[in-house]
Amino acid sequence: MNIIASTSNPDLPSWRIRCEQVIPYLKAYDIQLETIHLEDLTRCSLGTLRKLRRAHILIHYKTLLTGKQLRCLKFIHRPMVYDFDDLVSHDVSGELNPTSDYRFKRILRSADAVICGNDFLRATVPTQLPAAVLPSPVPTTGPMSSRHSQTLGPTRLGWVGLKENLPFLETIAAPLRTVAQTFDIELVVLSNAPYDLDGITVRNIPWSLDEQESVIASFDIGLMPLPVESEYSKGKCSYKILQYLAAGVPAVATNIGMNAELLRQGGGLLATDHASWVMALQELLSQSNSREQLGQRGRRLVEEKYSYEVYARSMAHFLKDLV
Repeated sequence: MNIIASTSNPDLPSWRIRCEQVIPYLKAYDIQLETIHLEDLTRCSLGTLRKLRRAHILIHYKTLLTGKQLRCLKFIHRPMVYDFDDLVSHDVSGELNPTSDYRFKRILRSADAVICGNDFLRATVPTQLPAAVLPSPVPTTGPMSSRHSQTLGPTRLGWVGLKENLPFLETIAAPLRTVAQTFDIELVVLSNAPYDLDGITVRNIPWSLDEQESVIASFDIGLMPLPVESEYSKGKCSYKILQYLAAGVPAVATNIGMNAELLRQGGGLLATDHASWVMALQELLSQSNSREQLGQRGRRLVEEKYSYEVYARSMAHFLKDLV
């Protein structure tokens, strides 16, 4: 089976995680996945046309299309699958964006099936449309944490993410300051922009694909705060948590959406308000054994349910059922 994958923004993390890095794993199921940029499609280059002639299915990843772009995709006359792993109809602030919502609903009307990152996102799709819920996979070949027996230096609380999500750390600024009064902590921020928090020692590390796994493995505790009672938060697919757990790093996360679904299976603690964040952080900061046990449990969870091998198998079965 030949699959064409398209996007209008190849710099999106989801394009790399859910498309490019899946390609070698799909070969085990006799699926060849090739990628195109929408600009190549509209230019109708010879190479793009050759790819399209071989395609059985087209998958478009996440970006919301203009009317012209959507017409170009439908002109191919192949079953079209829309893949998304965020509540694309809403802004990061949690507010519904009317233009994005219109485009989202329009692409759903044109799609023959969808692949989405969690159950909340599935609920935004018409029930009659075939859909697969496939959480974003995480590599399991990277370095593992060796910090659980660490006795010297501050305990490292780590966060990884894009600069537009840095404001989420502000939601736990007060709990971090509270625990810093008792524990020697360092906040490690792995991002494409620096971050500063009064009263907390912050170490900023510029994000890079080559280094991210080793930096995450150096965390003692991984953090994933989100705004509570936000539709946008419910649509998040908790990839940070999966990255922490893959490295054997326990997580503390806001008790919402897929965060809750993941950590109730093991690998970390959930928190909602100031008191519960302080309690969860204090528990893990004071007990290295608990950190190690939760980290090991989270690693097993990733291997069993969220690896690239698991993702590719589920994706292959879903796609083959469409043709």
